[in-house]
Amino acid sequence: MLEMVLMSFLLPALAGAGVLALCWLAPPIRRQRWLASSCFGIALGGGLALSYFSEVGGPSFPPPRSEGWIMLAALASMPFALLLGFTDKREFPWVELTGLCTGVVVGLMPVISGTETLPGVPKPLFPDMGIVSHAILALELAFGIIVVIRLAQVRTGATLPTAFAICFTGASACSMSSGWISLSVMFGVLGAICGAAMLFARFSGGPSIGRGGAAVAAGLLVFLSTACWYKSSPPPEVTWWVWMLVAGAPLLLLPLENRLVERMPSVAAYWLRVAVVAAPVVWVLVRVAPTIIGETGGSNDEMDEMMKMYQ
Repeated sequence: MLEMVLMSFLLPALAGAGVLALCWLAPPIRRQRWLASSCFGIALGGGLALSYFSEVGGPSFPPPRSEGWIMLAALASMPFALLLGFTDKREFPWVELTGLCTGVVVGLMPVISGTETLPGVPKPLFPDMGIVSHAILALELAFGIIVVIRLAQVRTGATLPTAFAICFTGASACSMSSGWISLSVMFGVLGAICGAAMLFARFSGGPSIGRGGAAVAAGLLVFLSTACWYKSSPPPEVTWWVWMLVAGAPLLLLPLENRLVERMPSVAAYWLRVAVVAAPVVWVLVRVAPTIIGETGGSNDEMDEMMKMYQ
């Protein structure tokens, strides 16, 4: 147990926090705007990859089991964040193309990978996903990435890292309630890295998470939430709309970008934004807490759950 906590959670979280500290707190590196704006995404992808590696092992393409897509997503997110760091000053249509292209590529990945369940039938990313499910995932990724990148352009400092720390924590609880403990740990690593970013932002002049960080954070939250919904056997308390509340909570920051909130003292405005994002996630935590501590339990078929986890 101690080794699992050390290798799967503590070291990956420290590695991600170390990347952030280096890029946001070291003046020579902080002056490199493209690196400072992409390091949040690099830290998230690197921390997730390290956690997955300690839990499951190395990557392969196409992955033999569907959870292998998590490792590939983590590895792809690092150069993706770095690339977007060079586009921070470019406006339309770069942001929109980033979201749309990401959604299309992920949605078509079963076709791109060339794996088939039957001749001519591509193997889905995760069990029970059909054409409509892949299309919905593509739209969620595109919309989420575009909105969060736009938010990152106007909302610097600790607000977005705090929002994602809250959401990844809620997703970790939902994953644990659904019985996917290793993914719960990975969500926890991402939440810890976001928490470190929140603290570092207070001491480094309120940097922006950048387009790379915004795209990676939004993309991983949506993608991993989708993975847990389709690949686990959740209890009745963890429904699809519960996952929508957790993954969509950062979007609640959008209507708060108005003149009324802008006129508030900065501390009050920050805590208002945090409270709005936290409200649905706290409700989800209260809802799923009994299933985690064992007060209630689902009637899941253990063999069915095992077979889904290894498809």
